[in-house]
Amino acid sequence: MTAFKNSTIRTPLSDVSDLGSLQSITEDTLRELIATGVVRVLQVIHHGNAGWAVLVRVGVQNRVVRSQREKIRTWRSLDTVASWAAGLGAVAVEVIL
Repeated sequence: MTAFKNSTIRTPLSDVSDLGSLQSITEDTLRELIATGVVRVLQVIHHGNAGWAVLVRVGVQNRVVRSQREKIRTWRSLDTVASWAAGLGAVAVEVIL
């Protein structure tokens, strides 16, 4: 057990406190991952005054969806995020408050 003494155990939400520190993913890449079945569920997280951001679980890491100009793409309403996710073919969206 001492081998794990100083290691960080990452849970789905343990690495989202600072979204800017996460690696990002583009919408085109996300669309491909959804189409191939690698990603099925998107996590929507409240991102302060900016609105809502989308996290994608790829392997053991969360990645944040980026826009062409910004490191983190945000939406003002959950309805808009849901419509966008459905358009990509996502099976489910989890909202994290």
